[in-house]
Amino acid sequence: MSKFDFNFKKESLPHMIEPYQQAAQGSSLQEFVSQVPFPFLVYVRSKLWDPLLLLARQKGGGTGSETAVVSYDIEAGGHSFISPVRKRQTDPNDPSIFLGRDTNNDLVVPVNSISARHCRFLAPTHAGATWQCIDLGTKNGTFLREQQMLPDQPYDLASGTYLRLGGNLMAWFLLPDRLWEVLRSPTQLKAMTD
Repeated sequence: MSKFDFNFKKESLPHMIEPYQQAAQGSSLQEFVSQVPFPFLVYVRSKLWDPLLLLARQKGGGTGSETAVVSYDIEAGGHSFISPVRKRQTDPNDPSIFLGRDTNNDLVVPVNSISARHCRFLAPTHAGATWQCIDLGTKNGTFLREQQMLPDQPYDLASGTYLRLGGNLMAWFLLPDRLWEVLRSPTQLKAMTD
C-alpha cells in the first residue's frame, strides 16, 4: 500500500478534502506530487450536492459488497469536495476524462444542474501544452471564469482557474504542486472553498 491510499481508480464520486489536507501536511511537495500526479477539482462549498448519491460509497478491497455510510451536513451551509481529474470508468481507448451527473463518468458530480455528461478534460499531449476543458453542449453551460464556453470547443486550463459547472457549482482546477500549497494553507483553502 502506498503512503497515500485514496482509492483513485475505483471512486468516481467526489472525495472529502480532509484526508488530502493531512497527506499534504505530512509530506514534502515531491512526495505528494509523486503520489497524486494529476490535477484536481476543488469544489466550492455548496448545498447543491445530491445527498442520496453521496451516502453510499464502496469500502474495502473492491469486492463491492461492503458500503460505508458517510454522513454529510449538506443542508447546514453546504459542503466542499475534491475530485482527481483522472480516467476511471469510460472507454480506456478515448483519452477524454468525462465529468457529469451520471455514475458512468470518470468524475461524478451529483448536482441537478449538471448534465448527465457535462464536459470533458484532455491531458496535455506534448511538452508545453496545457490541460483543456470542452463543454459537451450542456443545457446549463460550463463557464471558464465568467465566460461561457462554446460547445465542443477546447479551452486551455491553467492551474488556479475556476470553472462554473451548470451555471451554479464552482470548482477550482489545480495541478498537484498548487494543490499541495493550498492544502497546507488553511487560509488559502478557506478562500477557495467558502
